[in-house]
Amino acid sequence: IHLAREMTSALHISKTSLLETQRLARMGSFQLNNQRHVTALTGNIQLLFGLLPDQKIETLAHILQHVDPEDAFILNDIIDAAMETSLHTHQIVQIVGQAPSWLNLIIDSSNTEPDASLRIIAMDVTEKYLAEQKIKHLAYQDTLTGLANRASLRLATDKALENSRMSGSKLALLFLDLDRFKFINDSVGHDIGDLVLTEIGQRLRCAVKSRDFIARLGGDEFVILV
Repeated sequence: IHLAREMTSALHISKTSLLETQRLARMGSFQLNNQRHVTALTGNIQLLFGLLPDQKIETLAHILQHVDPEDAFILNDIIDAAMETSLHTHQIVQIVGQAPSWLNLIIDSSNTEPDASLRIIAMDVTEKYLAEQKIKHLAYQDTLTGLANRASLRLATDKALENSRMSGSKLALLFLDLDRFKFINDSVGHDIGDLVLTEIGQRLRCAVKSRDFIARLGGDEFVILV
């Protein structure tokens, strides 16, 4: 009896420690049964999905209401597949709210309890996601004008050519450079020259349709993909 009490106490401490670790790490988990009812919530699930601590999560629909619609559509398809077969995968979704956040959801139906179809572990990856997006943004954006850069133009052109071949649509690539721009830099300085380039970028945005693509190649050279 004494040993059983010690084991029960140790198990309780271990479970409490796990829940506290999940809370501090901004993660949690829940299970779904065949009727898509939510069971066995642990950690910060309400907080992670933008709910108040006292708000109940009873079904998957309650959760999907707080997920970006496009991400929710994809997540729902993944869960459908996981319900039908053994699956272990993950999906990053955006949580809508006053301050958008991103969760990495690990969906696992390969080893679940008898009364559950799958388990989902949620981890807050907002800081990592935003950092990666910033790096990606810098890699494909001209830092001065905010337009696309040469690398981004190459990708956009390849995609436009592929779409053109498939649909039979037409496209045009327009090259634009500024005459006597060197005179601006030499006479009033590079800071004023940068302002001129930024203004040109803004005017080009206003001069084309939203589906058209504008890039700065460098210096005073711009390209418009129509």
